[in-house]
Amino acid sequence: MYADRNFISEMFKAGAKGFLLKDCASSELVEAVKTVYNDRVYLGPSVSDIVAKMYIHFVQQGSSPNEEKLTTREREVLMYLAEGKTNREIADLLHVSIKTVGTHRQNLMRKLGLETIADLVKYAIRKGLVSPSQH
Repeated sequence: MYADRNFISEMFKAGAKGFLLKDCASSELVEAVKTVYNDRVYLGPSVSDIVAKMYIHFVQQGSSPNEEKLTTREREVLMYLAEGKTNREIADLLHVSIKTVGTHRQNLMRKLGLETIADLVKYAIRKGLVSPSQH
């Protein structure tokens, strides 16, 4: 395997429990198999460095990997929901249908792992997208 940030992310999204480079020593391969077999995650040295840097980036940016995937429109919908706007009001503001707003809302909840509008509002306040006094 090769050490590329996007490739590593996609591998873990697909369910990989370990990652090492194809030019690793045979002893490292044996160690990786044992580690994964024992239900632990194995990262080769160069891969662990990349994963650590990715994590540090997300922590410093104050965002989660899922938040990075939000579209500009989803961020707009989130902001308006947090301000207490109805789906109809958001649809009018964005010049889209109510159904489109509902789809954006569902995508937001799925991507952020949230279940209710209240969760979305709390999330938006926590992330500074809207102040508590606005809601």
